[in-house]
Amino acid sequence: YALAQELVSYGIRDITIADSRREVKADLISAARDRGIGVYLGHGIAKTHGRLGVTGASLVELRTGHRRTVKCDVIGLSGGWSPTIHLASHRGTKPQWSQAHAAFMAGQPTPGADWTLTGAVQGGQSLQRTLMHGGQAGATAARALGFDAPPSALARVEGDQDPGAQSLFFAMPAAYLRRRKAFVDFQHDVLAKDVKQAVQEGFLSPEHMKRYTTLGMATDQGKLSNSLGQALLAQAQGRSITEVGTTTYRPPYTPVTLGAFAEANSAEKWIPERRSPLRDWHVANGGTLIEAADWRRAWFYPKGIEDLTYASRREAFHVRQHVGLSDVSTLGKIEVQGPDAARLLDLVYANRMSTLKVGKSRYGLMLREDGIVLDDGTASRLGEDHFFITTTTLEAPHVMAHMEHLVQVEFPELEVHLTSVTDLWASLALAGPKSRSVLANLLGADQVSNEALPYMGFMEAEAAGVPIRIHRISFSGELAYEIYAPARAGITVWQALLAAGQKQQIDVYGLEALDLLRIEKGFPTGNEIDGRTTARMLGLAGMLKDSKDYIGRRLKDRQAMTAAKVPTLVGLRPLVPDQPLRGGGQLVREKDPQDVHDALGYVSSAGYSTTLGMYVGLGLLRGGLDAWEGKSLFVADPVRGQHFEVRVVQPSHVDPAGERVRG
Repeated sequence: YALAQELVSYGIRDITIADSRREVKADLISAARDRGIGVYLGHGIAKTHGRLGVTGASLVELRTGHRRTVKCDVIGLSGGWSPTIHLASHRGTKPQWSQAHAAFMAGQPTPGADWTLTGAVQGGQSLQRTLMHGGQAGATAARALGFDAPPSALARVEGDQDPGAQSLFFAMPAAYLRRRKAFVDFQHDVLAKDVKQAVQEGFLSPEHMKRYTTLGMATDQGKLSNSLGQALLAQAQGRSITEVGTTTYRPPYTPVTLGAFAEANSAEKWIPERRSPLRDWHVANGGTLIEAADWRRAWFYPKGIEDLTYASRREAFHVRQHVGLSDVSTLGKIEVQGPDAARLLDLVYANRMSTLKVGKSRYGLMLREDGIVLDDGTASRLGEDHFFITTTTLEAPHVMAHMEHLVQVEFPELEVHLTSVTDLWASLALAGPKSRSVLANLLGADQVSNEALPYMGFMEAEAAGVPIRIHRISFSGELAYEIYAPARAGITVWQALLAAGQKQQIDVYGLEALDLLRIEKGFPTGNEIDGRTTARMLGLAGMLKDSKDYIGRRLKDRQAMTAAKVPTLVGLRPLVPDQPLRGGGQLVREKDPQDVHDALGYVSSAGYSTTLGMYVGLGLLRGGLDAWEGKSLFVADPVRGQHFEVRVVQPSHVDPAGERVRG
């Protein structure tokens, strides 16, 4: 009635109300008719008219069956007043059916509970009554806490209406339906007779009926249909609604809108965004950001009119020739502590970690249970029972979940504690032949000499008044260090390194340059560790220590994963140095650009090497280096219209002996 009057105020005319109740408050009727609204008491809708749109409705008098037709182009259906009782139900109380309100009300809290009910959940349907209940409940709670809470007077709510008693009318009688279709769930087209059919098939509980008919399983999650369906279920069994009950209320109550899903890839405001502690510095200094998992990472730092291509090549070349600083705070970081920390890591990693000495780091490879590589990273031993491990940005949550599962389910006897500390540390990569000189300017030459901090060594120090950890680890193939500082002090250490490296021509580099550097060096990453590759395929079979047990040890040796036809990692170089090589191209024998069906492998990563002055790449090739090293194949790239010859070489294109990283 209130909605009909509101529609009239907006200029909408010819409104009719068909009310299944035979008795309604006189003031509701008079207020409606004063505004020209037609009211038919004791009526329901037996049929709608129109094709591809509503043109009218047949109203039927529920006592006599008398019909009349009204013209209309919109039909609104009232399902009564059902309060939002979900929070109370989540606390374990069962909803109670109210005949007076024709709805499920919240169950009363148990004696001594730390919560109470107020408002519509206990029957207050008008705004005035709801405010009154709320005031009383608030005063009671305040007095229970020792405060003086005298009752307060409430102003009268103008225009507030109590809808009055409801009628138990759940479906049009079949005798009045010419097509005998009474819809209960309008989204899943569930009929009243479908509920009866569920009872005949033995689905007697609301939970079973729901799954048999799909009633309440559409996007509204039953807000429009559950009460009706449960009432019809009770009628079909000859039981009361209280006896039949309702479905289980589970959080959350408010669903995610379809619009949020639709916008996920087109608007940043819909995506939860994780930010590096140095994010503001990157933006202020011209850095371009890119999505990396749920992070925003510095992609490249253009100077002048540079685009991604030229800026990233300049940055990578600068690291090879001088020294560069990069933000790698997005790496996953996990503290592993306890008497069984080393034993756990021996299970998690395919190589042995229990022999790692305090103050040293080691590259590690994790396998899934099926023998496929899960992730790679480093482990540093800070103390006898204390390790600090890093993971890739993308796999950090999966690795943490994997390790927690092992500790809680598979090996609960292990005395070990895991803590994700990714957000607690700012991580800075200092790389290049002059990187030691930069650290020496900041900390002193004796502290960072090759003897004091050897390759894969670890030390604690203080820079610009900030306690830091320094790990001599390289992802670029150059002399390099990973420096960890408390997140809030990350910018302090970052700026201190930039200041200390001015004489060494220090500059910053982003994710794209980092990728070019690792391709030159032949390091596999997410493009190669893609959930389908094994350690052997990546050329890392030497890390598999079968003298101990570890996750994936047995299934890694399945025949299909060790056969000669399994592709393995190789390096690729176009015969024409300026020929662009890009990831995704298929490796084939044939010169014919149309024949790409018998592919031997594919290009997984590629980029331009400023060190070599040519494009270089990595690929996974059937037969690998044993069959193809020094030989030529063709890259077939029909999407880009390319077909050209490449030579198969070692994956490491720059410094294959590793002299720079150990210098």
